[in-house]
Amino acid sequence: HHPNMQKMMENFGDGDDSNGEAAEIVPTPWFDRDGAKRSINRKRQQNKQLPEAARRELLEYVLRIALKYQAVHFHAFEHASHVLMSANKLMNKICSREFSRPPSSESSKEAKARRRDNEVGLFFSTFGIACDPLAQLAVVFAALVHDVEHTGVPNARLAVENPGLAERYNNKSLAEQNS
Repeated sequence: HHPNMQKMMENFGDGDDSNGEAAEIVPTPWFDRDGAKRSINRKRQQNKQLPEAARRELLEYVLRIALKYQAVHFHAFEHASHVLMSANKLMNKICSREFSRPPSSESSKEAKARRRDNEVGLFFSTFGIACDPLAQLAVVFAALVHDVEHTGVPNARLAVENPGLAERYNNKSLAEQNS
């Protein structure tokens, strides 16, 4: 484990978010050398196709999510699709950093040190996301579902129309928390 992981987890808390606010400190994963290597070689991995059964299941799941979006002016599935494409583009940009190859004049030891520095640089410059496929999936998935069941009504009006919901979420970001 990362030497500071215990301290980071203490700062993060026990996961109890009873006051409805986000944690001020979110721990990032420790450097995973193998994960960094996989990320750097991502282009080779991108050519692999998802099995047809998995593609159908994923499509059905996305369709179920799409049906949960309301027919409202802005917070509809079309908006979620745009946010998803932007998040996916961001993930691709973050995870496809190219590093220069070492000059042929470098010794094997120097080339190895440069590769190590590149891997560490990729990890820290992307806050670990480039080395964490689950984090990448979480970002894209969050973009897809971020406004599910949003009614398109401003939070102030929603609080008046639905006092139970306002009480449940302490009058803070009702539509967003209810999505």
